[in-house]
Amino acid sequence: MELTSDPGTMRVTGGLGRENRQQSYFGRVMYGFNERYLLTATIRRDGSSNFGAGNRYENFPSASLAWRISEEEFISNLDLFSNLKLRIGWGQTGNAGRSTNLSVNQLDSYKIAYYTFNPNANDFTIAPGLAQTREIDTNLKWETNEQTNIGLDVGVLGNALTLTMDYFRRDVKDLLLYRSIRPSTGYGSVYTNAGHIRNTGFEFVVGYQKTWKDWYMSVHVNGTAIRNKAIEVGDDIYFSGDVADGANWGQYSLTRNGSPVSSFYGWRVDGIFQTQEEIDALNRIAVEKGIESGLYQDAVPGDFRYKDLNGDGTIDDLDREIIGNGYPKLMYGLNFTLGYKNWDLNLNMYGVCGQDILSYSYRNLTNIGGADSGYFSILRDYAQNAWNGSDNKYPRLTREDPNHNSRVSDAYILNGDYFKLQNIQIGYTFPSEWVKPLNMEGLRVFASVENVFTIFNYPAGDPEIGESNVLQTGFDRGRYPFPRTYTMGLRIGF
Repeated sequence: MELTSDPGTMRVTGGLGRENRQQSYFGRVMYGFNERYLLTATIRRDGSSNFGAGNRYENFPSASLAWRISEEEFISNLDLFSNLKLRIGWGQTGNAGRSTNLSVNQLDSYKIAYYTFNPNANDFTIAPGLAQTREIDTNLKWETNEQTNIGLDVGVLGNALTLTMDYFRRDVKDLLLYRSIRPSTGYGSVYTNAGHIRNTGFEFVVGYQKTWKDWYMSVHVNGTAIRNKAIEVGDDIYFSGDVADGANWGQYSLTRNGSPVSSFYGWRVDGIFQTQEEIDALNRIAVEKGIESGLYQDAVPGDFRYKDLNGDGTIDDLDREIIGNGYPKLMYGLNFTLGYKNWDLNLNMYGVCGQDILSYSYRNLTNIGGADSGYFSILRDYAQNAWNGSDNKYPRLTREDPNHNSRVSDAYILNGDYFKLQNIQIGYTFPSEWVKPLNMEGLRVFASVENVFTIFNYPAGDPEIGESNVLQTGFDRGRYPFPRTYTMGLRIGF
């Protein structure tokens, strides 16, 4: 329905959608006054069978307010801005997680059996049975994403030059995740609501477009800076992934209150031992503190020296700490389009700044040990600059590695900054008078190249890494390199 009032207009809309055992009801109200003040309010009611009967439905409201400052007389008289708008918004959305039946108590017969005594045979026999195989949270409910943002839209030169800026804060509450529970319960974990994660950031888009004679040009630059922090996740959440060396790389990811999600967790390197005297001196200090075998009993010159963070005279798990995270300080992109008559050229570029990578791949490329027979191949730079009796760039080459130089540490945190020219496309659109006799509305031919080149300083391959699991953010376990793809195409409109 529509309600009209002078001098503003109000519109109310509603609808219903249904997919994969989910239902969504929504309503929206938009109100404008004198083309200067704009108000939009929305209410959603979503339902999902992932949750128990009492928690299947949840309401998610949102609202936004905009002030078109360029319509104010004191701004329009400046004859400077073609658009100037201030925006503020707040809203909530829900996440039902993956399809699951983990909110309902259930029994399972798979590999479940029990013994029963047979008095005739004076023996025990096995009979099929039923048992609860996992712990269930019957109060499982929606995960909530709540976001607040303040934005500014600016246009000058008749909107030929535009700028959009937004500051936002996004809170994820009642996270849907597996949480460890006491072993005495008989189960290892439970799928439940736990945690509060916060992302704060700044986004911008700058655009310029111009047409003159037979030429057209458009340039858009965008950037995003995000800071991530775990507000409340209960006990520390460790993650080991599927790396082969669990002894040295177990629990390389840590999520802890007050720190970024999936922070890198490991030891800190304090240099490379140059002489046996250095090692003996540290071992004597450790023995004086009551450590019988010394601090570095397995080290030799050329090995890493690790920091004894708690000063107890030994290097163990208590000397591990958060050593970084994989969230870049800035993600940016650039799109450039140039047209001349019927020709067009488009370039798409993007990259990141201030990104650290915890590289298990680099660890493997600098480790000669572990092969069933012989030695692993390693990077040429590492082989040429490994320790050989002087203060070299890398530790010594060793197959046995008794000092565990290859354990997870800040030695394997590398610069992951890159700039990538992702796509180049050139095309030609045939004039309409050429194609209309062929009963065509349009005809265009084009050629493109994907993954043109990447500029980076990361020694373990392409630094454009990515994992589907957020607990592996910034972690590189190795991957097949991105291919370069050449495409030629023809687009026909009838």
